[in-house]
Amino acid sequence: MSAGICKISRARSRWLGSLWTSLDVLEEKIYVERDAWHVPVLPSRQPRWMYAYYEVLAEVEADLQEKENLNVFFIPVFPDEAAPLAA
Repeated sequence: MSAGICKISRARSRWLGSLWTSLDVLEEKIYVERDAWHVPVLPSRQPRWMYAYYEVLAEVEADLQEKENLNVFFIPVFPDEAAPLAA
């Protein structure tokens, strides 16, 4: 099911490309908690306007709820947070 969530999330967030170069869904980190999908998303670069970034993510979440009946929460991850921690 997480592959389906990933595919739908990518499709819904594709239009973000006008604001950011790309937005990747970190499929290996998707998890379900309390009947909601938690989907980490990673922009290819730091968003210029954070408020706009969060607003767009909320709109995509609402769209998934309304059109697909899915409870999805995007978890913003930024490029410096996505790298594994050094030992």
